[in-house]
Amino acid sequence: MSFKKEEEMYPILSSFLQSSPKFKGCRTAINQISFKLLKGWKIDVAGVIKERNDYIITIEAKKNVGPYSVLQAISQAEMYQKISNESYIALPNNDIKRLEREDKADWDNILNICRTKGIGIISVEENGCDIINEALSISRYDTHYQEILSQLEYETTESFKGFKYEDFSYFHSKAPERRKLVRRKIALFILAIENEMLQNPRDYPNIDPRELVIELPKRAFKKDRCWFFIAEVNRKKISQYPHFTLDIDSKGISCCVNLETKKTTEHFLDKLKHDENSFIKTMEKLYQSDVSYEVKIWAQIRKGPYRPLWPREHSFTINSSNFDAHKTKFLISMIEKIKYPIVRFNAPVLTIDNKFIYSHEAVTFICNCVHELQDIYEFCK
Repeated sequence: MSFKKEEEMYPILSSFLQSSPKFKGCRTAINQISFKLLKGWKIDVAGVIKERNDYIITIEAKKNVGPYSVLQAISQAEMYQKISNESYIALPNNDIKRLEREDKADWDNILNICRTKGIGIISVEENGCDIINEALSISRYDTHYQEILSQLEYETTESFKGFKYEDFSYFHSKAPERRKLVRRKIALFILAIENEMLQNPRDYPNIDPRELVIELPKRAFKKDRCWFFIAEVNRKKISQYPHFTLDIDSKGISCCVNLETKKTTEHFLDKLKHDENSFIKTMEKLYQSDVSYEVKIWAQIRKGPYRPLWPREHSFTINSSNFDAHKTKFLISMIEKIKYPIVRFNAPVLTIDNKFIYSHEAVTFICNCVHELQDIYEFCK
């Protein structure tokens, strides 16, 4: 079969990479990956095999086998070797057969050039592909490789399956090329948390997951951290109500019930004074869990007459263990002393040393935190 356009070959090559035993587990991107070493270039078909330590395959396709087009494909594939583990050129099978019949010397020359350079050759037909010449496997994990890998991960990541260690390097400003990918993973992480809660509403007797708004505000994705909210109100009103805040930074992922305005802290303080026993019982439930929770208080300060409040001048931490009337009174006194307090009930951090953070268990961990903090959330409302 002959191809009128080169683009007709791309989906056939993509399906080949995904279905071939040689490339088992390969995920592909068609004409999406920018090759920054040469401005304006995009790789025709690229694939990544995560199970093989993020093994990258690149393919440059040509719709005919002519002296110029083949040499151009080899030149491009040679450049792709700088950012992939295996690099191939792809040519129509009919054209290969024709050249073998009409000018075998030319075809043998193409084969020898590719073998010398370690470039593979794939023949393409409408119903499939075949590898005529194997590509040399090259170990490449430098900066340019990482850039291509980040793009590939972005284009092929469709659901949250866990973070990677490199994702947290972004928040150390050590992996700026991962910005787009990390943001996408966090968006999928948020969606996975929402789905988990909606599928298990009985786990949240004090919260109706259908009423919760889970979102990443526009300004919440920064160089050193990212945060998003879970609440029963939309983002514009969220600071005026108790809500869950989830933080992701270079240390890992954390979750808390957040009271960050005078309105929310005054309401909590009034309730606390009138119903100390209920609060103590709620804190005792947290103490009985497998992990340790903390109450943190920050003082917000204003750095200028027209500037917004800014935490944190100082902070106090109260562990949930053995929470009693004495600790409750201390908490009340600390909040009363501060003009603009912030009160947070913090779950433990899921750190980057914990294997759960690199799997779907990260979603389960956060949902468990929300489950255990829901009584506090209910009390603060």
